[in-house]
Amino acid sequence: MKNKRRKTYCILTSIFFFIGIFFFGMINVIFYNDLNIQMNRMISFVIYGLSGGVMLAGILSGWLLFSNYISTKGLACKVLCCVFFPIVFLGVTFMGIVSFVPYSICNLVEIKKYEIDSDGKIISEED
Repeated sequence: MKNKRRKTYCILTSIFFFIGIFFFGMINVIFYNDLNIQMNRMISFVIYGLSGGVMLAGILSGWLLFSNYISTKGLACKVLCCVFFPIVFLGVTFMGIVSFVPYSICNLVEIKKYEIDSDGKIISEED
């Protein structure tokens, strides 16, 4: 994957992660009494927020990776994916949520490894 796509992936998934933290945390704060949660309000906010952030960023991550994969496949594969959309949707979403954290770490390491100077040359930062 090219460095520009890695940066785009990291930016987009980070945005969705923080949106998920905010929205799911606020849902927890608003409906705290209705949910009958037996823990501290702040701990509950963090748990619900992090799980919501990972879920939204994972869904986006899965679909970004799947769109990259499916673009290399033929028409027959694309038609089968459309026909079996519910199964493909569940699989891609699950794989995105599972692979979100490791793939994000991998992308951050690769972005840090290579930097582009003003001349457009790739500079490798090796110790």
